[in-house]
Amino acid sequence: MLIVGSRLIDKSLPWVQTKFSWPGGVLALSFGLCFLGAAFTESIGIHSILGAFIVGIAFGDSANLRDRTREIIHQFVTNVFAPLFFVSIGLYVNFVQNFNLILILTLIALAYFSKILGAHLGARIGGLSVKDSWTVGVSMNTHGVLEIILGSLAMSVGLINEEVFVAIVVLVVFSIITSAPTIKRTINK
Repeated sequence: MLIVGSRLIDKSLPWVQTKFSWPGGVLALSFGLCFLGAAFTESIGIHSILGAFIVGIAFGDSANLRDRTREIIHQFVTNVFAPLFFVSIGLYVNFVQNFNLILILTLIALAYFSKILGAHLGARIGGLSVKDSWTVGVSMNTHGVLEIILGSLAMSVGLINEEVFVAIVVLVVFSIITSAPTIKRTINK
C-alpha cells in the first residue's frame, strides 16, 4: 500500500478531482479506500485501525491532494470519526469497575517523568536553552491519542488487561487537561 498503492492514489487523484464533484469525489475515494484497508486488515487478523491508518498515510502523502481537500478530510476525521472511535472504545470497557487509583497515579508519574524529561533532554542536546527545553518537554506531554489506539490494540490481543487500559485512558485525559496550564506556567517562568 505504501509503495504501489500510494502511486496509484497519486495518479488517480487528478482524474477524480476533475471528473467528480469537489470535495465529495475525493472524500468518497479516501473513505472508501480506508474502509477497504480496514476490512482487509481485519480479515487477516490485524486490527482494522491499522489498515485505515496505512491507507490514510498513502492518501495523505499524495502530491496531487489539494490543501483545501486535505483540510476538509482532516476536519471530518477529527470531528466525526475520532469521537466515534473513542465512544466505541468506551462501550467495551467498564471504567468504574476497572478504576485502580494506585495504577493510574503510577502510570501518570511514569508517563510525565519519561515524556517531559526525555523531550527536555533532547531539546537540550539540540541546543535549546534550559527554559525552552522545559517548554518543549511539557509541550510533548499533550499527546495521547496514539496511546489510546495502541492500548486498545494491546487489550484486544490480551497484552494488557482492562485496568491498565483504563489507566491509559485516564492518563491521556489528565495530560490533555493539564497541558495548557502547565505550558503557560513554563512559558511564564
